[in-house]
Amino acid sequence: MEEHQTPPSILPLPLEELVPLLQAWLQARLPEGERKPGRPRTFSDLSLFLFHLVRALLGFSSERMRRELARNPRLRKRLGLERVPSSATLSERSRKLPWPPCFLENGPG
Repeated sequence: MEEHQTPPSILPLPLEELVPLLQAWLQARLPEGERKPGRPRTFSDLSLFLFHLVRALLGFSSERMRRELARNPRLRKRLGLERVPSSATLSERSRKLPWPPCFLENGPG
């Protein structure tokens, strides 16, 4: 099975260059929440934020972005995701992240 290439876009830089810059910028502005009892989080707030940021930059819906991540392990790795988050995880966790509403279509997830 061949590795799927991310479709061309109007991004200012290739994703391979843009994501590390965004990660460095966001890490200083998006502290992880307090540690709560229970099962540890599988996905960091930063990874979920990057999911939506890159999704918005590419003009993808959340489902299309999930499909892209399923086909493109390199992109998954660049966003800090070991696997593709479920729609339910995206919806629940994304509501709690601090960002402008323009990054979310019809609400989180």
